[in-house]
Amino acid sequence: MLSESKECLPTIAWPRALRIHTDTLQHEFIDKSELNTDTILTRGSMYSFYGNKHYFFGGEDVRLDKDRVFEKKVVHLDGGRFIRTDIDLPEYQESMNMLYKGFARGAAAIHQGKVWICGVGFSPNKCSKYSGKQFDSSGTVDIFCNFFSKFILFFTACYKEKMLNVGHTDYPSLLSTSQFGLLISGGRTEVAYPEQNWKIHGSSHSVFESFDGSSWIKLDIDDRTTMGYLASHLSIEINKKIFIIGGNQGAGTAVPNPTFKLSLPSGKNLRI
Repeated sequence: MLSESKECLPTIAWPRALRIHTDTLQHEFIDKSELNTDTILTRGSMYSFYGNKHYFFGGEDVRLDKDRVFEKKVVHLDGGRFIRTDIDLPEYQESMNMLYKGFARGAAAIHQGKVWICGVGFSPNKCSKYSGKQFDSSGTVDIFCNFFSKFILFFTACYKEKMLNVGHTDYPSLLSTSQFGLLISGGRTEVAYPEQNWKIHGSSHSVFESFDGSSWIKLDIDDRTTMGYLASHLSIEINKKIFIIGGNQGAGTAVPNPTFKLSLPSGKNLRI
């Protein structure tokens, strides 16, 4: 158990970047004169290398009280500097900050030429797509409505949102795969923080969902029987096989996950 000290106080922040040498695996903290992270909010941020740029979407400060602050702009790394762009993250009401919810703690992946961001705290069952200049919702317009749009006064009524079946926030994993299409796994149905009651504010799970191009399909994966919960884990694809690595079994626990491989249920083909 950590002893009470000034390093644990919610008002103290120490954002520093870590350099890892890939040949020796040695690591070192980077001096702020070389890369200063003080100007952005990195905790719970979602990263993607897209269009030859290192993007950081959202994030929060390290406070553990109701006054925590969330990032509201798209950030990218330009040489040795973090640049906060003029591009707004998908909007949410300012009052939601008091409910400990913001654009953070989701997951990002490049899929079909855009960056998909799913499961952020203020909207755990939705996704947004980033094209390099703006955000689009993951919804679509019904073909029938599109054809007759000039005759429809309230065209927005024809808009169809592609909702996840359950919330996937608090560090799920998102991966564009050859076998499952866009695959999201784990997380919580609602964001929760240490000062909150975990059980009241959503529940941890190990739900897998695949996007088939029009809707999210809840998967029943054979190998999942050994897994209780999934959080803060990594999903990777190697030779068309999906591996789930690391993480822990739900928010508020320190029980590590075993590494395991996913396979489709017998007789099913979800390749997209």
